[in-house]
Amino acid sequence: MKKSILFILLFVAQIISAQTPTITENYIYTKTYLSADGSKKTETVQYFDGLGRAKEVVQVKATPLGKDLVVPVTYDQLGRQTKTLLPVPVATANSGIHGTDENTVNSYYGVANAFSEQKLENSPLARVLEAAGPGTEWAMSTGHTTKMQYLINTSADQVKKYNTSVSWSNATLTTSISSVSFYDANQLSKSKVTDENGNVTIDFKNSEGKTVLLRKGEGADKLDTYYLYNNYGQLAFVISPKADQQITSGNNTVTTQILDDLCYQYVYDNKFRLVEKKLPGKGWEYMVYDLQNRLVASQDANMRNTPENPNTWLFTRYDKLGRVVYTGQFTGGTRWQEQNNANAKGLNNESRSTTAFTLNGQEIFYTNTAYPSATFVPYSINYYDTYPVGNRDFTFYPLNTEVLTFYMTNTTQSFSSNGVNSVRSLKSMPTSSFVKNLDDDSWSASHIWYDALLRPVGSKNVNHLGGYTNTEKELDFSGAVLRANTFHKKTSANTETVIRERFNYDDHYRVKKHYHQVNGNNEELLAEYAYNELGQVSKKTVGNGIQDIDYTYDIKGTVTKVNDPSNLNGKLFGYELKFASTSDAAVAPANYNGNITEMIWKSTGDNTLKKYSYRYDPYNRLLAGIYQEPGTTTPQNEFFNETMNYDANGNIINLQRNHKNTNGIKEQIDDLTYAYAGNRLQSVTDSSQNYAGYPDVSGNTIGYDDNGNMKNQVDKGILQIDYNLLNLPKKITFNQTYEVRNVITGLYDTNNITTQYTYRADGIKLKKLYTYGIAKNSLEVYKLTEYLDGFQYETEGAFLLDSVLKFVPNSEGYYNFENNKYIYSYTDHLGNVRLSYAKGTNGSAEALEENNYYPFGLKQTPAIGVGNPAYKYQYNGKELQEETGWNDYGARMYMSDIGRWGVVDPLAETSRRYSPYVYALNNPMRFIDPDGRSAMDSFYDYHNYSNENRPMFSTDDEGYTHTNQIYQQNDYIDATGAIGGGSGGDPGPSFTQRAWNWISNLFGGKKKGAEITEFGPLEKIPLEEKPDMTWTILSALIFGNADPYSAIGNAGVGPYAEERENIGAVAMIFVNPEAGAEGLERSLLKNTLPISTEGKLLGSIVDGKVIMNGTTKASGTFDFVITQSGETLLGRKHTFLSKGADVFAAGELKMRGGNIVNINNLSGHYVPGPDIANTYLDIFKSVNINVSKAHLKVYNSQGQIVNHILPK
Repeated sequence: MKKSILFILLFVAQIISAQTPTITENYIYTKTYLSADGSKKTETVQYFDGLGRAKEVVQVKATPLGKDLVVPVTYDQLGRQTKTLLPVPVATANSGIHGTDENTVNSYYGVANAFSEQKLENSPLARVLEAAGPGTEWAMSTGHTTKMQYLINTSADQVKKYNTSVSWSNATLTTSISSVSFYDANQLSKSKVTDENGNVTIDFKNSEGKTVLLRKGEGADKLDTYYLYNNYGQLAFVISPKADQQITSGNNTVTTQILDDLCYQYVYDNKFRLVEKKLPGKGWEYMVYDLQNRLVASQDANMRNTPENPNTWLFTRYDKLGRVVYTGQFTGGTRWQEQNNANAKGLNNESRSTTAFTLNGQEIFYTNTAYPSATFVPYSINYYDTYPVGNRDFTFYPLNTEVLTFYMTNTTQSFSSNGVNSVRSLKSMPTSSFVKNLDDDSWSASHIWYDALLRPVGSKNVNHLGGYTNTEKELDFSGAVLRANTFHKKTSANTETVIRERFNYDDHYRVKKHYHQVNGNNEELLAEYAYNELGQVSKKTVGNGIQDIDYTYDIKGTVTKVNDPSNLNGKLFGYELKFASTSDAAVAPANYNGNITEMIWKSTGDNTLKKYSYRYDPYNRLLAGIYQEPGTTTPQNEFFNETMNYDANGNIINLQRNHKNTNGIKEQIDDLTYAYAGNRLQSVTDSSQNYAGYPDVSGNTIGYDDNGNMKNQVDKGILQIDYNLLNLPKKITFNQTYEVRNVITGLYDTNNITTQYTYRADGIKLKKLYTYGIAKNSLEVYKLTEYLDGFQYETEGAFLLDSVLKFVPNSEGYYNFENNKYIYSYTDHLGNVRLSYAKGTNGSAEALEENNYYPFGLKQTPAIGVGNPAYKYQYNGKELQEETGWNDYGARMYMSDIGRWGVVDPLAETSRRYSPYVYALNNPMRFIDPDGRSAMDSFYDYHNYSNENRPMFSTDDEGYTHTNQIYQQNDYIDATGAIGGGSGGDPGPSFTQRAWNWISNLFGGKKKGAEITEFGPLEKIPLEEKPDMTWTILSALIFGNADPYSAIGNAGVGPYAEERENIGAVAMIFVNPEAGAEGLERSLLKNTLPISTEGKLLGSIVDGKVIMNGTTKASGTFDFVITQSGETLLGRKHTFLSKGADVFAAGELKMRGGNIVNINNLSGHYVPGPDIANTYLDIFKSVNINVSKAHLKVYNSQGQIVNHILPK
């Protein structure tokens, strides 16, 4: 495991330096040095009572004013931690104990309950019965709490029992549903959770702990999702709520049509590997594995059935360490034939070679012996350990930093640091990657440079046109970015564009100032930050002082105001969010479960206070956005109302929409009725007879391909949509006689002809060519847009000329190269660009454009100002495709006029009770979808998604309060030095943020229980202190300048891989969309370095025998890790046991008399998922450990048992 940051952890029982922990107390003192001379550091003291329980945690002088940040810990009479108090700043005691109590905390926050609270069951199980969050509105006495009941099913529950049978053919297990009955009473456990709004979720589990029914709501309006298992306990079907309703109405008959249209189906082979699956509305997908159980080929329905190139497969080749070395496409046979071909390959590994073979214009310095044997087209090539040889220029030395530059002939390099000679190696590190364009043989290349601490400090990225984007950064001792430079050329013949950034920090590495410079122009102070005593940004000064942006937070740390819309006081824009309060309960009742009740905003454009009030159904789906203008003569004018209702799967079935016409009168522009076949939208009919919203031509049938991709939308003049193998549109053909009359999505005098997109094999968009006609005449005009690592080029005319650089994004907006100006943006909590502004001629801020949106994202008219025609990043910060009205999220295009996607969700299996076409779980004011693959809660996500409005403290549905390590964008600097920010609007969050979000979802996890292991956001953690896997992925990419989607495509598991625990093995590019998705290979679990390092080594396994405290007859329950070297360690705390290293397996095991009798994957640190945990018995056997008497219990991320393997 290569460390990016040097940690020095001192555990002392004496006075250290000038700090004096209270020596009469039990404590652990932790000091982390942030500078080489020790002048900058973070210090934390954990104090314990006589029973060894934490009683106070002190972060020494951690606040901006030098106070201690103190977290007191309390217990009830039974010694249980039923309250989790919020941190409070207290005058420093120089590491001493404060004795801060509950009253002090309540007084600081001004409430009687500055804590989350749990009411526990009075039994040895101590199960949570009720959970309350901090703040008056969520106090236990208010009833706005989460309530849990632990029950047994009754006959009144009417839980269907789907009876299944299995059959074998060609070593493949197929499951079918033979009949439907009902479970008798007392056969299932029943867990009922009622949220703060009174919404009910019931989970029914069988005797094996597997969920058989997840029920939302009660009574006649309940929505049921059933999970069916085969004889071997594997998930075979998921019956969606809409399917369940159709089965019920059909006399409990399950038809093939219902299964194909609305259900998930899974087929396994005789090694229990998933080999076939079918998502609702999508054709069957096939998978092939080698003898090492690695996914080596996959095929979807389009690849199988495309007439011009049938039986196409995507493949992945590995080296002996399981790392993806190259991927591509070939033409093959049936799944069974390909499985036999893969089996015949034996070990099936590739290795590095000093000589290359060439395919499609690219040298490949690997052997060519693995599966498949057929002729193939390579799509990506990855190199590790050393840089590839050949005709390549590696002369690049970032910011005068001495870097490790290994070629194939070298494996180590001597290095001198502080007068000490040492040897460094790039073993296990990614060095270079090459990715092919899908439509031609042009390639892009990425090379990464590391310093002596193996921190990425530079990248050299050659684009498909022969130009480059090179990045370099200067890191300090702690790993924080001091300077970051970017050098860019579109082609080798173009003039180089240079962007330089630098950063200032306080002593705890909170960003104070962010400077930005383009070419030789004057340096711009993009942003200057001020913080409150909890470390939250209280004010941000933007653009050399042209705007001050103020932030207000609630007790949970959620941003509730950006400026004050009721009193802008010279600011251009401000908004307020209300959750647990409402100005009119009849219009919109208050919400206590995280849903937004009201949004209020104002700008200087028309100086009118505006408000949306939101209503939801019991399933948290948005029913209505009611528009008002408080303070006007007709406040409830409903100018921009939007109302919806849904079917059981969340498909919108009706939508009504108003707007304000040119006469200032409310007018209905949409009265839409949706018709479906399963989840596929068949037609939309508009009864409003108004084309200002959805087109006036409506009711035409929509077609789909075998992958469930929408093939046309004749209502909008779209005759045909062709897709590439990533299900991304490559060509859109329009009806040239169709007149686009919606000013939001097109121009009155423009007639669309075609739009063509060019993508790399990892899903990164490179080019868009839009062809249109002027005023219905024969003149064709071309508009070319090119996307190169965040630098966006454009040209337009009757002839294609060389495109011109238009803009490049930064953390606060973008730089406009046409007028050499910084354009700043106000964005809201969803990332919507609300108002763009720049420095005017008088030196003050001048508004350029304002945009307001309906709840589902359609832009309201009229917008204020025209802004920059080339900059189309608006709703959610995504680029609007004006000719179609779609927003490009990366993995999919979103249709805001009808509130849904046109393509099946690549991660549909993460939310099976919803239609795979549903946008943001039908709650678009709360949820965002960063890249078009998976909705994410913008407020209460626990996986470090870097969103400015994440609360500092949040409470999950089990009542646990989480102190969020990264709760807003200003807490760390990415590899370009870009920090993001609440007022900044750019084509997407910075590249490294996206990649870290994705990695965090893979390897992050919720911290639960009474232990204090995270102490709040003020103990700054530089990005380099994230997992090495994070840097592996980030550094494999272009630092911060690429399309956000590239964080997925380059990350090692392909553009559509599921966010599960398998990440291949540090592959930078992984085009195969199934290999990562299925997560069935044995891969490394990555360290996530929590702050707390308390732990103890109690035993290990030697010669197959457990040695615990010197005995081989130990009994008890212990944490375990199996390291990459095969060593098995037992004790307490996975991080302590592994010392932060990569591991093959981690979890908990139970010993009885020296025998292992139980194993599970309940690891609070490495978060192994079911697909890895299912292989634990084999992993133990591979290191000669006897598990013949062991039960293996496999848990999912929700803590539910999904598999139980009995001893043979």
